[in-house]
Amino acid sequence: MADRADRRRISRRRLTTPLAALIAAVAIELGCSPRPKTREVIIRSFAFSPATDTLQAGDTVRWSNRDVVPHTATSRTGGFDSGALESGQDWRYVARDRGTFEYECTLHPTMRGTLVVR
Repeated sequence: MADRADRRRISRRRLTTPLAALIAAVAIELGCSPRPKTREVIIRSFAFSPATDTLQAGDTVRWSNRDVVPHTATSRTGGFDSGALESGQDWRYVARDRGTFEYECTLHPTMRGTLVVR
């Protein structure tokens, strides 16, 4: 009996590992991210840092205003708008659509950033 149970466990392991690898490969091929991540954009010294960020669809972007004045993170095509973020405030946006999205601070239009969503 022990031999039969051991063989079943070994067979399951042999099946499970390739199956998990296949699922991961298909997810990568389809552009799926196994777990959404949160990306951080710091607003400091009248700049977005990083100015350009690449993320997966479904990831969250959190803008954190660490400057002394209010700022916004506003899509140039109308896709998102944080409204005015006071010093110390954060705002989150879930990037659902794929593409390249330019954004700016509407209070300081020379402040610009880009999100590349894959």
